[in-house]
Amino acid sequence: MTTTADDVWKLLAELVEAQKETERCFQETERRFQETERILKEQSLKTDRQITRLSQEIGNLGGKWGRFV
Repeated sequence: MTTTADDVWKLLAELVEAQKETERCFQETERRFQETERILKEQSLKTDRQITRLSQEIGNLGGKWGRFV
């Protein structure tokens, strides 16, 4: 089987298309990763606020000396 210049050009065109698809997939993955990071950060901040509020509520249960009454 002889490889012609047209065969090489066709293979290169296929390679270019495959690389474009790979880049699109990579960009979509990156977008999803950033969204996941954003959600995790929001959840972490929410959890921190809940812990702070709970700590304050527990502290308010103690008397003047910090003992539970």
